[in-house]
Amino acid sequence: MVITAAAIAAVCLADCAKPWQDPAVNAINREPARAYSMPLKSVEDAFTGELEPETPYRKSLNGVWKFRWAGSLALAPEGFYKTDYDDSSWVDIDVPSCVEMRGWGVPLYTNVRY
Repeated sequence: MVITAAAIAAVCLADCAKPWQDPAVNAINREPARAYSMPLKSVEDAFTGELEPETPYRKSLNGVWKFRWAGSLALAPEGFYKTDYDDSSWVDIDVPSCVEMRGWGVPLYTNVRY
């Protein structure tokens, strides 16, 4: 009887252990949620009324970046993250952008109902 109960409990725990099926799981391996904030150069800048006042502590990543579609990390070229990697054969892409709408990969979202 005890062995049967243990086996049933083990099967139930195995099924319930999938975090994507547990409504109580909100995040895994994520920083705690917090309000958006940006350090400013002076107290006066905090009272300008602008949503995002100019600050020397923000670095925009917008611009032209080198891009190469791999499809998955397993297919990525070895050493692509190194600063001396030769990316001269890669294409230029505007950032921010949507690579799926530029011809790589498959769009994952739609504006129509399923």
